[in-house]
Amino acid sequence: MGFNKTEFKFFHKYCISKFGEDTGNKIYETAENILAEMVNEADYKNSKAIKWHMDKNMLPTIAIYLAFKQFGITCERAYDYTSEILQIACKRTQKKNRFLGKMPFGYSLFKLFCKAISQRRMAH
Repeated sequence: MGFNKTEFKFFHKYCISKFGEDTGNKIYETAENILAEMVNEADYKNSKAIKWHMDKNMLPTIAIYLAFKQFGITCERAYDYTSEILQIACKRTQKKNRFLGKMPFGYSLFKLFCKAISQRRMAH
């Protein structure tokens, strides 16, 4: 699994724009390798919900931070870059949600979705 299957599809472009092509590509490749290793070792507790959340959000965020650290970036600066990337991802999700919220049947779909998730969690 790579970043193209996460909420951080833009991460490669971010690295190149922030650090230049050579260093940006190296940081991105390092983060991809860290992510692949973490996904390989992850324990999802046989839960699709945990797997989805970890694969799409948590593990990529950790991999990004650790990749920055491997390139000699300070903890504070690595945190700032990672936070900036998270903000970009959140704004993209916010735009999608705003669009869905404007649809006449958006709230009804949201209620059905939440109900299905809640019932599934209670069954486990």
